[in-house]
Amino acid sequence: MFLLLMACQTPVESASYLSVLTVSPPHGAANVALGTEIRAVFSDPIDEDALSVDDVAVLDAAGTELVAGLFYDSETRMIRLVPADDLAPNSAITVVLGAGIPAQAGGTLSAEVRSSFRTGGGGEADADTDTDSDTDTDTGD
Repeated sequence: MFLLLMACQTPVESASYLSVLTVSPPHGAANVALGTEIRAVFSDPIDEDALSVDDVAVLDAAGTELVAGLFYDSETRMIRLVPADDLAPNSAITVVLGAGIPAQAGGTLSAEVRSSFRTGGGGEADADTDTDSDTDTDTGD
C-alpha cells in the first residue's frame, strides 16, 4: 500500500546545473595582452537580476582581487569581465566563476570554475586574445 501512495505523488524536479562552455583567454594561455577583457560563455541563460559581482573574481598572482566591470549578454550567454586598469605585465591572472552563478531556469553553476593565464610584457608582440576558444578549465575537482 505504501508504494502505491508514493507512486501517486507529484514528481520531484531536479534543478538543472549551469556549465561553462568556454573561457577566454583560455586556461594556460601565455603572453596575453595587458588590456584584454575576460569572457565566459555558459550552457544556459543566466538570471541577470540575481547575478552579482560577488559571483566572479579576477585575481592577481598574490590572490588580490582586481577591480573589474561585470557585463552580461543574454543573446550569447556571455559574461565579460573588464578590468578597470590594464593587467600587470608578466603576471599570473586567475579568473574565478563562483558556484553561485544563477541560471535563469533555476539551479546554479555546478562547481566553482578557475581558469588561469599569464600576461605578456606589454610590448606590441603580446597576443591578441579577443577571440573565444574552447578550453579546459579547473573545476576544483
